[in-house]
Amino acid sequence: MLSGLGSVKPARVVGSVPIAVLVTALLGSCSSDPAPTGATSSTSGTSAGGEAALDWQAACDGNWCLIPAGVFVIGSPEDEWARGAFGEEQVEVTLTRSFLLQQHEVTIAEWLAFGWPNPSTEPKEWGSWCQEAGCPIGELNWFDVVSYANELSKREGRSACYELSDCMGSPGNNLRCNGVALLASTVYECAGYRLPTEAEWEYAARAGTTTAFYSGDVTPQPDIGTCYPDPNLEAVGWYCHNSGKTSHPVGQKQPNPAGLFDMLGNGMEWVHNDPQGTYGRDPLVDPFGTMNVADTARVTKGGGFTTNSGLLRSAAHLSAPWYGTGGVIRLARTLPPGETWPP
Repeated sequence: MLSGLGSVKPARVVGSVPIAVLVTALLGSCSSDPAPTGATSSTSGTSAGGEAALDWQAACDGNWCLIPAGVFVIGSPEDEWARGAFGEEQVEVTLTRSFLLQQHEVTIAEWLAFGWPNPSTEPKEWGSWCQEAGCPIGELNWFDVVSYANELSKREGRSACYELSDCMGSPGNNLRCNGVALLASTVYECAGYRLPTEAEWEYAARAGTTTAFYSGDVTPQPDIGTCYPDPNLEAVGWYCHNSGKTSHPVGQKQPNPAGLFDMLGNGMEWVHNDPQGTYGRDPLVDPFGTMNVADTARVTKGGGFTTNSGLLRSAAHLSAPWYGTGGVIRLARTLPPGETWPP
């Protein structure tokens, strides 16, 4: 279900359409008023034990950053320009478990280290993926991404979070599976590597900020369908106006307060859960962590190097069939009690 912007109605996307192409469907009306100015900090910590500091501080080591347990407001205010008509209601969310999130998107070098082919070598009509070792591995479907998570867990002696069955193809080579199961009651209980939930992703991307981008407000534009520059994006993300229609090596833009690079732009990042449609009105605690196999669409966050500024807002989201290509990887791992970070 596409539910990213304006008054666009959700629509099922069929076939193996690249995710980067799906944004062309996101043309519609949206609020022309700017979002409130200013950003605020939230409490942070440096271990799973709940120690809190006054402000978010980057706690990263070996490409993994600590995201402390905490409370935030998911979604966007009604006057935020380009606000989605579906699923951006503001609701309080409590995340009771600290977790680690990869500091940057998984690179081509990291993917090839598993002996899998690179599916992103061919240029597309809408753009191309850079092919340096430090570029994000692209053109991945959701099955590719969870396969990477399972393989990384295996290589580090951790329990896998996902079970794929009745599969055709292989990672990076048209992988599709008819059976998917979660090997824990929710992803929050998984011991291995996994995808973040939509709530975890937005919490980590905001890192205490409340503006549309962690670098400031979104600039209202004349329309959604045209690529316009946004001064608050230039320093933090690769998007339609500055990318040259190609992805870029990870970590070249400024990180957010949690130390995370490229959360906005460069590659559209798959998350764990299916589209929610609405967040409802009641406060949520550790939401979206189960496996809904009845809905075969999955959410992507962060926008990409071909997308307009409205889709790079922290609250914005798209979705696509889990066999759709075009996504990238950023994994998470729940931090168990007693494990501190950095180690």
